[in-house]
Amino acid sequence: MGMIMAVSEKTEGDGMFCRFACAILTILIILFPERSIASPSGLIIIPTAEVLEPASYAVTAELDGNIAFSRTDKFVLATQTGIVPRLEGGVDFDLSRGSTTLLIFNAKYLLTPESDRNPALAAGFDSFGPNLNSGAYLVGSRTFHVTHAHLGILAREGGLFPFFGYDQELSSRLVLMADYTGGAENFLSVGGAFELSQDFSTIAGIMIPNAGGGGTEFTLHLIFSR
Repeated sequence: MGMIMAVSEKTEGDGMFCRFACAILTILIILFPERSIASPSGLIIIPTAEVLEPASYAVTAELDGNIAFSRTDKFVLATQTGIVPRLEGGVDFDLSRGSTTLLIFNAKYLLTPESDRNPALAAGFDSFGPNLNSGAYLVGSRTFHVTHAHLGILAREGGLFPFFGYDQELSSRLVLMADYTGGAENFLSVGGAFELSQDFSTIAGIMIPNAGGGGTEFTLHLIFSR
């Protein structure tokens, strides 16, 4: 969560892709021997009330860009770990060319787990770091068989922004997801997650700006977790 869009030329995108590929290869070498199943605690943009179990972790290489201009604008290497029961935290490394913020922090705490009567409820903060518009949020998640619904509110400079989303399991390895965050500067996103193996999964989607300016963005996440 927390979009960081940097303008770059196509030549910069080519160099970014090389760094992206190198990062993926490095992660493969480090993590492939481990037993893991991808389990991100959010959708394409919004967080959910899910948290990682203690001592588990996820490493995500994220590449975003503009579809119309065939341009990559953003490359982030994100880490997330379960710290203690109900609490997870993460540090993201913004490796985008021209980025003014290298380290980005986030955390989330599960206030109440899901029950037969009540949804799971979690609170957290995202995009905490220098030169960033950090925010705090409250989100609830509810399971309906193979569908999960999510509803929350984000507070950051500029006001309060509602968000909602859903994900649906189409098979044991394929999940469809969509989310929306209110506000002219925010996005509607649609995409899916696919588990390629026990160790490796991917999320791909498009992000449509609410204000309509700037064009539709694409996003690709490659995820390893344990």
